[in-house]
Amino acid sequence: MVKIIKMGILACILPLLWLPATSLAQSPKSLSLKMLLDSTLANYPLHKKGPLFEQQWQLQTQQVDKQNLPQLELNGKASYQNEVIDIGAVMPGFAGPVLSKDQYRFSLDVKQSIYKGNFTRKQKELYGTQKDASLKQLEIEQHELKAKVVELFFGLQFNDNQQQILRTYRTQLESKIDEFEALLRNGSLLQSSLDGLLLEKLKINQQFTEIENDRVKLVKNLNEISGIAMDTATVFILDEPAVSLAENQQRPEYQLMELNQQRINSGKKLLDVKYQPMLYAFGSAGYGRPGFNMLSDDFDDFYMIGIGINWKLWDWQQGRNEKRLHDLNADIIDVQKETFLKGLQTSLNSFEQEMLKLQSLIASDQEIVDMQNRIALTAENQLQNGVITSSQYVEELEKVQQYQLQLVTRKLQLNLTKINYLWALGLL
Repeated sequence: MVKIIKMGILACILPLLWLPATSLAQSPKSLSLKMLLDSTLANYPLHKKGPLFEQQWQLQTQQVDKQNLPQLELNGKASYQNEVIDIGAVMPGFAGPVLSKDQYRFSLDVKQSIYKGNFTRKQKELYGTQKDASLKQLEIEQHELKAKVVELFFGLQFNDNQQQILRTYRTQLESKIDEFEALLRNGSLLQSSLDGLLLEKLKINQQFTEIENDRVKLVKNLNEISGIAMDTATVFILDEPAVSLAENQQRPEYQLMELNQQRINSGKKLLDVKYQPMLYAFGSAGYGRPGFNMLSDDFDDFYMIGIGINWKLWDWQQGRNEKRLHDLNADIIDVQKETFLKGLQTSLNSFEQEMLKLQSLIASDQEIVDMQNRIALTAENQLQNGVITSSQYVEELEKVQQYQLQLVTRKLQLNLTKINYLWALGLL
């Protein structure tokens, strides 16, 4: 946010931009700050992340659901061992079968979960909070992108006002130059008096030439960010920002911290499931030698069905430590939230005071401009009567331009401060 303020003020101080004369012949379009912000969010590549996060979440939940479906495995092995059970050796006088040392087993095994302690629901909750956190992180990136649009927009806003002031100034000079040229032709004026006005006109034209490329650059950058086709004849309109000091903050950074805490809680709930009994059914059917009758050396088919249970009874307090880590992470986020709110309130206090200061200065700036206009008018009469030189007259005329630019700058700074205030609250 500090960067926005600095760049905004910089845009208001530096003489930046001028519309080329060739562009003025075109029919300009009008763009407001809201139009640019909306278009930027819709067209900047960042917006492509949102659907990807949604697809990612859908695939994750589908994977969780599929874990509840029967799990099928095809297993097979062929082996040779150096020794097998010799029934005759174990039971003298009993002629048992001679088992082969080469054995073969091929089976289709199935396992079906029966009870998992709400693992599926809690896993989906965790993935849901992860998705929301990713979307909120995207919103933070877009919030930062808005700051760039505001920076460029106010640079062009200042330029529009600066152009108007410079053109008015140049028109006054040109009118006085025409008057002095007539007097010079009649022999009623010295060339040196006219030269002072001509020199000032050259300086103004030089300013226009110098800032033309800067305007093109800013327009191109704004076009690139917003995706809206525009040129140097485009008119940028700023609606008066409506600021209410009673608004509550809606910053995505703070909301992300809250989502991270929700994700921690979901992780704790999922951790509880790990220490609940898991019930499952299983089955196996196959063909091989030997089958389940270990006393037969013939190839035979076999099958088995049953129910199993898995229950982790002791883990040397690993689960307790994991929960403690979750709690510590939640506590860290609490500190981050508190720190964030403190910093935000400090910024809001500065913006509020800045708005009050600028409102007061704007009122006095207007008085200064009115007074300097009267002084310049007096100087014009003195110039016509030969009381002062053209350089002295130009000096007073320059002051009019300077004070008018100062007034415009403060008005833009006030609007920029209001925009920054809304941005800081997350309401822009």
